[in-house]
Amino acid sequence: MNDKYIQTYLFERTPTEIKKSIPSLSVSNSEKENGDIDILYPDRDIAELHDLTFKSSILGQCINSLVNGIYGQDYVLKQRDLDFRDGDKESIKKEYNNTCERLDNLDVDGFSSFTTLIKRIGDDIERTGNAYIEILKKGKTPYGIRIIDPKTVNHSPDELVFISRPFYDRDSGDWKTERRPQYFRKYIQTVNGNTIYFKSLFDNRIVDSKTGKVYSTKEYNALEKDEKAQIKPANEVYHFTTNSLDQNGYGIPRWINSYNAIAINIEIETNNYYWFENGMKSDLVITTIGGLSKQSQTMIEEQAKDSAKNTNAGKPLIITPDMETAMMSEGKEVIDIKEVNKRSEGQFITLYEKNNDLIISSCGLHKISVGLSDGYNRATAQASNLNVENNTYEPSRQAIIEFINLLFAMWGVKYHKFMLQSSARQSILERAMIIKQLRESGLTFRELRNEVQD
Repeated sequence: MNDKYIQTYLFERTPTEIKKSIPSLSVSNSEKENGDIDILYPDRDIAELHDLTFKSSILGQCINSLVNGIYGQDYVLKQRDLDFRDGDKESIKKEYNNTCERLDNLDVDGFSSFTTLIKRIGDDIERTGNAYIEILKKGKTPYGIRIIDPKTVNHSPDELVFISRPFYDRDSGDWKTERRPQYFRKYIQTVNGNTIYFKSLFDNRIVDSKTGKVYSTKEYNALEKDEKAQIKPANEVYHFTTNSLDQNGYGIPRWINSYNAIAINIEIETNNYYWFENGMKSDLVITTIGGLSKQSQTMIEEQAKDSAKNTNAGKPLIITPDMETAMMSEGKEVIDIKEVNKRSEGQFITLYEKNNDLIISSCGLHKISVGLSDGYNRATAQASNLNVENNTYEPSRQAIIEFINLLFAMWGVKYHKFMLQSSARQSILERAMIIKQLRESGLTFRELRNEVQD
């Protein structure tokens, strides 16, 4: 019999290959490598973080829950608490209809409803910690927005600039402007070697979208007509981030603290996948004492060849004695078969479940938030959902609300402000009881309506 080892491999992916699929947390040296001092790079590779969220099943569930709970709720245009004259009623109605029409047509690509557009922004924020929104304007009035892929965007260092920015004057009920200092940066998008520059929202300077060069109004006006024709002004970008920022101003996804748990669970899921794909077979060691009969030899060789046809088969390893040992066995044939590196359906199950709990918690969620209802009753489920709404969903929702109300300011919306509804909805009976109690407290109809909208 041929005494060479006959073996195939259960895993095609080695630990090194699996490790390479998990992004490094080390600081990027791209800035030094490229010799480009005008670009600040994130501490973590944004593209690798984005891809990681699709490799972990529980992290994907958490992100879906965050996107739907924070950004996927219905919106309302809440009427501002102002003393309006009867003559303003027609203006209020007209403004309401015009604003709703603008929101419904905000996506310039034309593929998304307003709610879907907001959810797409939220998906970028929750996966990468960043979302970039290009503001398209006609003059100074925005007419649409476009989402820029966060995996393709880098920043320049901040620059201090004095600008005029709108604010809402509660006393007069009008939008006014004030001049104040603000830090601005340029955003650099690179796709397939092509680079486009953008500027920050409210940055009134002229930035060339092809070169990134900044012109003051005085410098731009001094240019010749043909020189101006060569400049394509950059559009403005609004940058969403999480509450945590790295040293260069990039957002850090909320789940980053459970990075190690995510990496381990990806390996566990990968290990289990190959175990099932292999037909739940383990590696084998076959030892023999004495010579093998021709029939035994043929059977083992055929079995080894059949296993070799399966890419992820177990490894049959055949060990036979030398001639002297075979002679000492007095012609007896003894075969011993043992499983090594045995894998079972339940291996690492406790570690996997504990890591899942850690990942869910790092996202500010409860297990019920991702559909894991074991151990919950109606009371504990309601309490958990309310806790998530108050401590995770609602604070995160304010960033979107602030952005849309900035658009309202540029549109000159006077009578309304934008609100996203809460995900913690009461039943019809509960809401009826609340309305009854508020009505009995002596509130006017307008005050009652505002309370119900809240």
